[in-house]
Amino acid sequence: MRISFHAWLAYKECPKKCHLQYVRKAPPTVPLNDYHTLYGNLVGKFFELYCNEWRYKTPYIFPEIVEERLHILIKGILLTTDVDFTAPGCTKSKEEIIKEAAVDINRIFDTETLNYFLNTRAEVEIQLTLKTGDLLNGRLDFIHNNLDDTVVIIDGKGGKTKGKNVTERQLLFYALLYTLHHKRMPDQLGFFYYRYNCFEPIVFNEKILNDFRAEVAQDVKDLNERPTNATPSAKSCQYCKYLIGCIEGTEAKVKRSRGSRVKLEGDGLIEFGLGE
Repeated sequence: MRISFHAWLAYKECPKKCHLQYVRKAPPTVPLNDYHTLYGNLVGKFFELYCNEWRYKTPYIFPEIVEERLHILIKGILLTTDVDFTAPGCTKSKEEIIKEAAVDINRIFDTETLNYFLNTRAEVEIQLTLKTGDLLNGRLDFIHNNLDDTVVIIDGKGGKTKGKNVTERQLLFYALLYTLHHKRMPDQLGFFYYRYNCFEPIVFNEKILNDFRAEVAQDVKDLNERPTNATPSAKSCQYCKYLIGCIEGTEAKVKRSRGSRVKLEGDGLIEFGLGE
């Protein structure tokens, strides 16, 4: 099995979800809409190309060129993602998202935070073959090398609120891959928030990484048994692609609902009534 950070996290949240998505590779039962990740994908793709190609030609890109390139990039992103601009909660058009991304990118170019994208490689894939035969792999957003030979692993985030829907474990997973592959630990880990034009490091040391390594090693051992049990919760079910048709997830959602009378039919369909 190929164990990425997202596969490992899915296993931690719900082995059934992990099995469906990463073992069976089953199609989702919930309609997908990547609208809310479009901004982050667009800015991330821009800096991927900047770090790996464009910065060698010129370290500074003028605002009109930034917007021009964003128009080109978003066409490719929309070809490979499912984005519905008309869905509830999707308030901005494609042009408005491009404008917003251009403003934030230009702000980065005009401040010293641009240094985090200089002498930096983007979308670096690391893959390790484990004794179990499984593959431990990840694609690191950015690996930045300082002039003093220290290494910073950066994960780019496009969320509107700093710290929301992010987990430090993602950076620890990437640090583990880097350490096992290069035989040295990175010196710093952190998130770069595009909207806020800031880098925020996390607490990181050898003990933290060793404890995390032990946890992942145990999980890989458990994963070899290919567990398929569901462990539903508000967190694991919130964005689950397989919630529709999942009896365990649906029943757990019902139990979390307050003030409702619920009837569970034999075929798994549910009828909600108003609470008394």
